[in-house]
Amino acid sequence: VLKSAPHFQGTREFLTVEQGRVRVTSAEETTELNRGDSGSYRADVSHAIANLAKGDSTVFLVVIYQ
Repeated sequence: VLKSAPHFQGTREFLTVEQGRVRVTSAEETTELNRGDSGSYRADVSHAIANLAKGDSTVFLVVIYQ
């Protein structure tokens, strides 16, 4: 699990799953993403990315600071 403290106000993260399956939690919201899925979420609150696959997961993560 990759746990992250809040970034600067207005920050968002964009994540695309290349391989595997992950769970993204941002504050009280949780979403599960599979291969080929993308998601965007607030990163100015506590957030985390957890690998749900039996093996490795590969993701592309872009952090956008406002």
